[in-house]
Amino acid sequence: MKKGLIFGIVVVAIVCVVWFANQSKNGGSVFGGAEDSCHTCFTLKGGDTQAAAKKSENHFFAKEDGVKVFDSEGKNTIGSTIKGFGGEEVKQIGDKVVLKVKGYKKDGDTQVLYGDSEFMLPVITLVSGNVDSDTFEVALLQSDVLKDSGAIWSENEFVYYDNCSMCHAAHAPSEHTIQEWEGIYGTMRAFAMPTEANDKLIWQYLQAHAKESFAVEE
Repeated sequence: MKKGLIFGIVVVAIVCVVWFANQSKNGGSVFGGAEDSCHTCFTLKGGDTQAAAKKSENHFFAKEDGVKVFDSEGKNTIGSTIKGFGGEEVKQIGDKVVLKVKGYKKDGDTQVLYGDSEFMLPVITLVSGNVDSDTFEVALLQSDVLKDSGAIWSENEFVYYDNCSMCHAAHAPSEHTIQEWEGIYGTMRAFAMPTEANDKLIWQYLQAHAKESFAVEE
């Protein structure tokens, strides 16, 4: 009888040790709580930018909205691009880097390259020349770009998961298209009540990382 009881206690102890070790390894809280519901969500769901950063060794990305876009020779300003968009490095010319960019070309729209298949998000808007293909070369100032897309999106990512996981586990942006997020976030904004600055960061992040949008493929 005593041997059976001792054996049972040992087995329970081993199971408890293994469980606690797994919780610590996965970054979860052993005792749970409000903080865990938010930050565990961030840890598990917020992997978009880290994954993108690993794929961007030969790519450069615009650090912010409104970055000037030059022709492939780096001579003339032809338009602008948005935060996080970029492409594969082709060469460097002086203080500029020439990138091969790829997006979506909409029939009849010769001034805009879109970043999503639904043509909701302009990623390059031209003031000179035409968008003749979904893939072409442009130049950006080296001071306006980074190779680490994770660093570019880190603030947006944190603000999104911090604001949108208060009541439930936040959904990964890639679960919905931009058009779908317009309705979903438009409704949930009233509950999360982000500041004006945070609202901009969240919407910027959702558009770029939405299903079939440009940042998902970085």
